[in-house]
Amino acid sequence: MTECIAKSVYTDTLKRWVVELESRYGRGQKALWDINEADDMIGVRLYTDGHVYSIKATPVFLGCTASTRKARPGEDWTRGNDLADGEFNEETWLKILKDIVSYELKSISNYVLKMNNGFIPETCCESKET
Repeated sequence: MTECIAKSVYTDTLKRWVVELESRYGRGQKALWDINEADDMIGVRLYTDGHVYSIKATPVFLGCTASTRKARPGEDWTRGNDLADGEFNEETWLKILKDIVSYELKSISNYVLKMNNGFIPETCCESKET
């Protein structure tokens, strides 16, 4: 059973995780916070060039959605997806970060892959038996 934690604890924990992301490069705030004292949910939005990632937290839940920042030609809405979610813990946080990085990665063009003979380092994808 998941233990309910005080709002200040999970708010401080989420803030610490986000500050760790912000502190590596550059200056200035890189997250927009939504802390509503009336309920148990807090939120933070992280922006990239093409997407906004909305992370929501309660004492027992942590989840993320991704949305594009602009509509495609002919559409008047933005597209999005659910990313990782689960219990409020560091394991879920790391899953969310992996999903965000994966969402931002771009595919290598077929031309470049052919020029590189489709090279993938052997250690990249092989599992080592112990």
